[in-house]
Amino acid sequence: MLLGNLDLLKINTIMKKNIFKYFSIALALFFVSCDEENYEFGDILAPSNVALNITIVGADDDNPTGDGSGKIMLEASASNAFSYKFSIDGIESIAPSGMMETTLTKTGVEKYAVTAVAIGPGGTTSSISQQIEVFVDFQPDPSFFGAWKLAPEPGALGVGPAVGNYSWWSSDAAVVADRACLFDDLFIFNEDGTFQNVMGDSTWLELGVAAPTCAAPVAPHDGSNPATFSVTKDFIVINGLGAFLGLYKVHNTGEDGVPIGNTITYNYTHDIDNGTLEITITGFNTGVPEAAWYYKFIKAD
Repeated sequence: MLLGNLDLLKINTIMKKNIFKYFSIALALFFVSCDEENYEFGDILAPSNVALNITIVGADDDNPTGDGSGKIMLEASASNAFSYKFSIDGIESIAPSGMMETTLTKTGVEKYAVTAVAIGPGGTTSSISQQIEVFVDFQPDPSFFGAWKLAPEPGALGVGPAVGNYSWWSSDAAVVADRACLFDDLFIFNEDGTFQNVMGDSTWLELGVAAPTCAAPVAPHDGSNPATFSVTKDFIVINGLGAFLGLYKVHNTGEDGVPIGNTITYNYTHDIDNGTLEITITGFNTGVPEAAWYYKFIKAD
């Protein structure tokens, strides 16, 4: 039986459709196979062979706890590690390279618990800890003691992406006027090592209010709790529930007014001749670790 042209055309069309269908199925199976292969992972292994080397600056046989500067150098290493962080008495610092230099702040000979954490694939971690004793010997100039207040001038408050760069926000004359309740607050360093926040009936509130405003101080940031401080050549450490310098919300791990261990560490410069105390603090911005707040103080007494 002979087929007409129309029948041949129908057969060709059906064959082409079937070939295309089978080809599409084969192609889909190929990609599924590839996808399955791409999503096969090997074992995720935590870092191993973690090592921690601590150098106390100035340490020798006669001075095993250092030269009094309080400076130490930390070096961590591990197999299968991508990054590192260090913890000193519970205060953590990120050190991607595994190396960090820092200055300890407790005066006299003090013990510190130091932990190095190696970070590996998938966020796995391994750690090692040591305990060290370090000597810090520093006495500030007598003019350091007493009551300080924020300088009532433009630029006395600022924040930015790095120390020395306060381009995100800086106080101007209008801020000084609007926040007079902040610029009259006292920050008092007593010679016996105690510290006081004295804010009077009104201070500047930013947390827990509908909008920033001058209002009565709110516990624990109202100076009602006992507090202490320690000071080295480069750092001031404030210890105590609710105790702070400058703005109560800012601390070394955030801007929520709740520092770890009720301890805040500030860098400072004391200009004896000009009677100023310049403070910087970092660590509060996890997205920009180098970000810094700046406070300029003058003596109030």
